[in-house]
Amino acid sequence: GNDDLKWERTNTTDVKLDLGFLQDAVTLNVGWYDKKTVDAISDITIPASSGFTVYKDNLGEVRNRGIEIDFRADIIRKKDVSLAIFGNLAHNKNEILKIADSMKAYNELVDSQYDDYDKSEFDMADPKYGKTFVKYVEGGTMTTIWGMRSLGINPTDGREIYMRPDGTLTYDWNASDQIVLGDTEPKAQGSFGVNLAYKGFSLYMTFMYEWGAQVYNETLVSKVENVDVINSNADKRVL
Repeated sequence: GNDDLKWERTNTTDVKLDLGFLQDAVTLNVGWYDKKTVDAISDITIPASSGFTVYKDNLGEVRNRGIEIDFRADIIRKKDVSLAIFGNLAHNKNEILKIADSMKAYNELVDSQYDDYDKSEFDMADPKYGKTFVKYVEGGTMTTIWGMRSLGINPTDGREIYMRPDGTLTYDWNASDQIVLGDTEPKAQGSFGVNLAYKGFSLYMTFMYEWGAQVYNETLVSKVENVDVINSNADKRVL
């Protein structure tokens, strides 16, 4: 249990515009929102050696701003047949405005997980040093992808080159040198579709979409960078 856990409070501002044309045969709904959450509660990932994998804590102050658009048009409206098309789009921007002292201590704990890493063959095979934990920084997001920037493989020795936050190069991966590499939240997402009805029959189709999101490449990590060539299959890039 976390005795210091506080209630989460959210202040929300919404502005909405509803439009209808041709006797509401065409409707358009546009909304803008601003949500600021104080003492935001989040699941915090911790090393399994503690006996738990997550616990709940107050992250700090988080803001979500975005727009939502809904559209519908009845193309045909008759006694025996009707045809309608519809779609919606949502865009949200998440930002951590302020992190609590407990989160600052958590970030330091994440960095300390690799303090005893000595780059020996035993440590390189230990999955403990290949596991990453989410970090939280002011100006970042709740869906940030953290990692160490890679410049690829050095063709002269076959080793991977990394870049530290200060721009210097190294062969050694270190948790404290991780930076924001991407974000899993899409720039926009939504759905669209069509609804067709004829006498007693109907056809309803809907499609979902999103773009702008990034995904952490687990295959590159498990099958290339931390590959176990003795006990598991490897990616062809290992050759």
